[in-house]
Amino acid sequence: MSSKNKLNKILLINAVLTNNGDVAITLALYHTLVKAGFDVTIATHHLDKIKSQYPSLPLISDVGSGFIFRKLPFLKRPFKPFLFSLKKEFKDADAVIAVPGGFMNSYYDFENLMSFFSSCRSKGKRVGVYANSFGPFNTTHGRILTDSQHAFNVLMARDERSMNELKELGVSPDLFFKSNDAAFLLDEKEGTSIDKKVAISVRAWSKDDRSMKSFEGLIVGLSEFLLEDGYQIEFISTCQGIENYHDDSIIAKKIVSQISSAYLSNISVDSNSYTLDQLRTKLTTYDFVIGTRLHMCLLSLKSNTPAFNISYEFKGKEAYSYLGIGDYSVDYNDEVISSVEKLKLFMANKASLKGQLKAMMSEQKIAAQIGFDKFMEKLES
Repeated sequence: MSSKNKLNKILLINAVLTNNGDVAITLALYHTLVKAGFDVTIATHHLDKIKSQYPSLPLISDVGSGFIFRKLPFLKRPFKPFLFSLKKEFKDADAVIAVPGGFMNSYYDFENLMSFFSSCRSKGKRVGVYANSFGPFNTTHGRILTDSQHAFNVLMARDERSMNELKELGVSPDLFFKSNDAAFLLDEKEGTSIDKKVAISVRAWSKDDRSMKSFEGLIVGLSEFLLEDGYQIEFISTCQGIENYHDDSIIAKKIVSQISSAYLSNISVDSNSYTLDQLRTKLTTYDFVIGTRLHMCLLSLKSNTPAFNISYEFKGKEAYSYLGIGDYSVDYNDEVISSVEKLKLFMANKASLKGQLKAMMSEQKIAAQIGFDKFMEKLES
C-alpha cells in the first residue's frame, strides 16, 4: 500500500490529543499511514493545548472545537463543513478518516458528526471510520446512521458488540468489518518493573446510570486490599495534567481521601502531564496496572506490564474478551468482594500472563496490520 495508489493525501479528523489514550490510537494510525506512503494531516481538538508537546506532527485545528462551537454546539452542523471546506488540507485531501476511538454513539456529538461525514462525501472525498466502537445508539441516532450509511466507504468496528450493533441497524454488510483496537499497531515498549508498585487509573462516568459512589467504593476496596498486602499505589492516568481539560487525578485525590489514613504513606497521586512516549516509559516501571480507561490497560500490555481492567463501557470487556483474558476485567459498578476475588486470580496468574504478553501483543499487531490493509483497500475501492 503506497501513495502510488489513487489515494495520496489523507485528513484524519476528530482527534483529541489532550488524552494519551487518544494520542496512542491516533498516532498508531498516523504512523502506519505514513509508513505506507500517504501524505497525512491530523485535525485535532484543543490544538492550542498540545501543539508544543508534538511539534513535529502535521496538526491543524478541528474547526468544531472552537469556543463558539463549544458554547453553541447547534452551529456546528451548518458551519463546520463550510469552515473545513476553506482549509487547504481539506480541499487537497483525497480521503477523510475519522480517527480510532469510541465516539460513534449517542453519548457524543453524533448528529453533527454524521452531517459532516455526509458533507465530505458530497464533496467527493472518500470517507471512513477507523477502529471504533459503535453504539449504543438511541432510536433517532440509529436511524440516522442507517439512513446515512451512503456517506461512508468503510467502517471498521473494533469489537464483536459493535459488529452486532451495525448488523441490527441494517447497515450494509459490505460496508463494515471487524478488526481490533488501533493501539495494537504500536511497537512494544521495554523497561524494568518495580516489585509491588501498582498504578491505578480512574475516571468519572455517569452515563448508563453508572454510580460514581459505587465506583469510588470499588477503588477504595481494591486499594486497601493491595495496601494490606504491602503494595505501593500510584494513581496515574492517560488523561490528566492539562489545564481546563478532563483531569482524572481530581477523582483520584477524592478517592484517596476515603482510604484509611493508616495507608497514606504508601499512596501517591501523579497529576503531571506526559507525552505518550513519556507515559509509556513510566508504564514499564509498574509491577502491574489497574486501569479504568481502556488504553491505560492496552498501553500497559504493550509495555509488557500486566493490566487488570475496570470496564465502564462495553469496550473494555470486549477487548479483554478477544485477548483471551476476560477473567481479568470487572464492571465499573461490580461489588468489592467479587472484584477482589478476581484481582486475586489476576495476581496469582500475573507472572504467567507477563510471560505470554510478547506473543499476545505480536499476534494482535499482525491482526491490526491486516485490519489496516483491509480498511485501505475498502477506502480506495
